[in-house]
Amino acid sequence: MKKRILKLSVLLDSDSDCDRCVERLKGLLARIRGVSLAKIDPSSRTVAVTYDPQAVTMDTLDSLAREAGVTISTRFAHKRWAVTGLDCPDCASKIEKNVSLVDGVFWVGVSLPLSILEVEYDREKTREEEIVSRVRRLGYGLRDKKKEVQPGHRRWVPISISGMFLLLGFISHHMGNLWLSGSLFLVSVLISGLPTVRKAFYSLLSRSPDVSLLMSISAVGAGAIGEWPEGATVLFLFSLGNRLQFYTMEKTRHAIKSLVEASPDEAMVEIDGALVRKPVRDLLPGDTALVRPGDKIPADGEIASGSSYINESTITGEATPREKRAGDEVYAGTINEGNPIRIIVRKKSKDSRVARIVTLVEEAQLRKAPSQSFIESFSRYYTPSVVLVSLLVFAVPVLAMGGEVREWLYRALTILVISCPCALVISIPVAVLAAIGNASRNGILIKGGVFLEELGRAKVFAFDKTGTITRGTSAFCSLDAFGRSEDDALALAASLEKESTHTVAKAILHEARHRKIEFRKTFDPVSYPGRGVSATIDGERFYLGKEELLDSAGICFDASPFHLSGTERKENLVFLGSSGKLVAVFFLSDRPREEAKTAVGALSAMNAARTVLLSGDTAENTASAGSEIGVSESVGNLKPEDKVEIIERLRKEIGPVVMVGDGINDAPGLAAANVGIAMGGAGTDVALETADIVLATDDLMKIPYAFSLSKKTKRVVLQNVVFSITIKLLFLLMAFPGFLTLWVAVLGDVGSSLLVTLNGMRLLGPGDTDGKTPLQKATRV
Repeated sequence: MKKRILKLSVLLDSDSDCDRCVERLKGLLARIRGVSLAKIDPSSRTVAVTYDPQAVTMDTLDSLAREAGVTISTRFAHKRWAVTGLDCPDCASKIEKNVSLVDGVFWVGVSLPLSILEVEYDREKTREEEIVSRVRRLGYGLRDKKKEVQPGHRRWVPISISGMFLLLGFISHHMGNLWLSGSLFLVSVLISGLPTVRKAFYSLLSRSPDVSLLMSISAVGAGAIGEWPEGATVLFLFSLGNRLQFYTMEKTRHAIKSLVEASPDEAMVEIDGALVRKPVRDLLPGDTALVRPGDKIPADGEIASGSSYINESTITGEATPREKRAGDEVYAGTINEGNPIRIIVRKKSKDSRVARIVTLVEEAQLRKAPSQSFIESFSRYYTPSVVLVSLLVFAVPVLAMGGEVREWLYRALTILVISCPCALVISIPVAVLAAIGNASRNGILIKGGVFLEELGRAKVFAFDKTGTITRGTSAFCSLDAFGRSEDDALALAASLEKESTHTVAKAILHEARHRKIEFRKTFDPVSYPGRGVSATIDGERFYLGKEELLDSAGICFDASPFHLSGTERKENLVFLGSSGKLVAVFFLSDRPREEAKTAVGALSAMNAARTVLLSGDTAENTASAGSEIGVSESVGNLKPEDKVEIIERLRKEIGPVVMVGDGINDAPGLAAANVGIAMGGAGTDVALETADIVLATDDLMKIPYAFSLSKKTKRVVLQNVVFSITIKLLFLLMAFPGFLTLWVAVLGDVGSSLLVTLNGMRLLGPGDTDGKTPLQKATRV
């Protein structure tokens, strides 16, 4: 007996949609007796199971699949917390390292800019309380994750008070009152230094020495040799630097916060003919809401009545309002800038487009670029090495050469301070996260630093044709009629297609309505999938479709001039025939997007080695479209697996490949490429799942913009790393002969950290590129 395919809903709850849980579900299904293959589409939340009906019945398989989904959702937990006290890169790395050691934890990620900890763990092996306890033992607090970030102004109060006591201490020290100055310095140390010392203590307990330990040793050492002013200054400047770093990171938080605040809190909903205020979180699919001019649209849905101009900049990054009419889709958080409209809610608030974008951007912050992961791993070994070197700098001259204890201890402490890896560790994440924030504000959703970094290395850009380079819809060009008028032939064709939703039918119907042509009554309609339609009109049988359909109906083509070949045949031909004769030929075309040629040219100008057009359409149509937009190579008549082979060949021959597709039919190619970019449009949710980068609008100019942004990010990262290392080496050369004081070393460390942070924040850049040419728009970041 032949094997069968059963399509089921994936019974994973919304918190278990991660790739790891999907793979676990596939594994459980594959182990069921009689199952040979399980394919899961997380975007549509369905699973297609190929099975042998002699080995397992459909009902049994359905029951086992549901049981597997419930098992995974129950066993594997996904939890997010907001972390308090997280203000430096070392803090984030330390939490990740220690939480990953908890038995049963599969994955852990910490976002420094968002102060978020995300953990996936096995409920059978560990409890949530164990994770919370582990983080609190490191000196940090956890609370249930909230979108709203804590106000940062309160963090400046203790720093300001500590700075005031430090200043008074220096004044009294200069006036010779040593007892008073010592007391003032001590108060300054207690206010600004205790949090640092506390972190250092916890870092020792967790065997994760970090920069706070280096600073604490330096301050205590300075006090031990009587340099209380320097010790107090070390702790004050270090705390000030952390607060300034935190402040600059809040700029990245603001990009996310603006998305969160896009949706309103309440909506005006029609209930039994009356308008009632209702919390947006309680809206259900099917509810009808009134949106007045100036109001934000409360939920994803479609316009039930009215027409207006909608500002979709929160989703697409484009400020120009778009006209929307009854039946058009609208999205939560966008603004009605025209007339009152009524919308029918289609999705709950947690499933809205803007909510999905927020989640994607937050998850992108948790996926580190390879260079960032390397630097963080390096810093974990670097810190204890610095302590050892500083100890040797003190011990060798004193014990082996009879050097003065106080002098060499001071130099060792100075080296300890200047060797802190703060600037180096933060140099990469601040640049990557700022670039991701820039991209999201411009309607480009990058799912992680790894994809941003990989995009900048791209040598080849491969494009799907239909729906990517073109709009995926047929447009009417012209028609030739034989023995009838054009309007008569168009009336017959439109009458045959009036019930169809195919793109060919839409093109013909649109032209007929434009010419105000009346439709004819049809009888006995028949559809021939993939070939065309037929029906009886005025007692005569008409056929409309491909040449093969009319040929099978006995329509003669011998005398027709439409057997074209090669590049001459740029349009798609649709034939109309009856009673053995050809009645008319319709010329339709799916034209390239207006910006396609400019986008391809911009990529070539930015040193893309090759641009390739890949399509399942005919070789002639593909070559014609490729020639029009200026790609290096065009290949037609391709199946999805053929595209994968070409992508793999290009990667071997030339280098990293970027595949651009619509996110549905091009999934294999998107997965095979180094970076997959999906033309998301304002509603193709599947694109959010299949690609590494998603364009919120179908604007091809976003691709060279993202390419340019990636290249600039690479340059900024290199600048930051080189600057960090150079400053460290220069200060170290000054520290060995004793030319550097302790507080200047701290100032140098804090200053370099701030400079690389500010340099990275440049990538947040202006989102507005109005008034520029398309090429300038693409390359200005």
